[in-house]
Amino acid sequence: MFNLSFESMGTHWQVSVDVEQLPQNVITDIFEQTNQFDQQYSRFISTSEANKFRHAQQGEYEISETLAMMLQAGQRISILSDGAFDVSVATLFEEIGYDQDYNFGKAPKTIEWKPPKWSVHKTILITDGPIVFDVGGIGKGYWIDQISNILKKHKFMNHLVEGGGDMFGTQKRDGSPWQVAIEYPGKPDTAIGIVGLQNQGLAVSDIFKRAWKNWHHLVNASTGKPVSSMLGNAAISSSTFLADQMTSCLSFAPAENYAEIASELKAEYLIVNADATLQVSDDWKGELFY
Repeated sequence: MFNLSFESMGTHWQVSVDVEQLPQNVITDIFEQTNQFDQQYSRFISTSEANKFRHAQQGEYEISETLAMMLQAGQRISILSDGAFDVSVATLFEEIGYDQDYNFGKAPKTIEWKPPKWSVHKTILITDGPIVFDVGGIGKGYWIDQISNILKKHKFMNHLVEGGGDMFGTQKRDGSPWQVAIEYPGKPDTAIGIVGLQNQGLAVSDIFKRAWKNWHHLVNASTGKPVSSMLGNAAISSSTFLADQMTSCLSFAPAENYAEIASELKAEYLIVNADATLQVSDDWKGELFY
């Protein structure tokens, strides 16, 4: 088993390939394309496209196909969550300290915030003024799938790609699934269960990994307040991109919409509620310890 570990997009990545050695040209390809994606779309990099509209006037702007695709996914999640999810929440993040300098010391206890009005049609962004996008969660899931595609292009078909807890697994050389443990929210040394990934993506989300003072990164765009109904969630779908969209919906959408959303995104899911009880979709195939 060959394991490749590196840091990018503000998190830890590991690529496991069921071979003895991965050629250097494949490793270089992964590194160069990952760095290019990070430079292009991270809101923590001032020259990125996510930051391009920080001082924009009201109007229409041409954007790249990849950013348009991620923003369109964000629009879909916003609709499914009744407006509680919004990738323009980066504008709010910067006011509460989750900015390019990680200036968490200035975080206020409460804040009044109104989401910018924006939409995307094909590759045209329409905005009513300055806007900053946070496509980190959606983008990470998308890029995990792209690293898998890089490996497939080089004929390395049996692999597991993990970035910040989200992952995509094909299968091992013997045809068996990749067995992975799902962390109990807020307890890094405790697993809530185990799932087998076979040409599937897994995404996880919780309120602990990016938390400061009385804030965390799951902020309801409609209320301007952090989510308090759950500790975390996980979702499995045919791609990590879709699984990531499902965890975003689980974090923000009304509970009565979960089944409909799961059907649309073709995802199975589990949720750890704020009172530590579990909600699990009927088709969840993993083993649970609680």
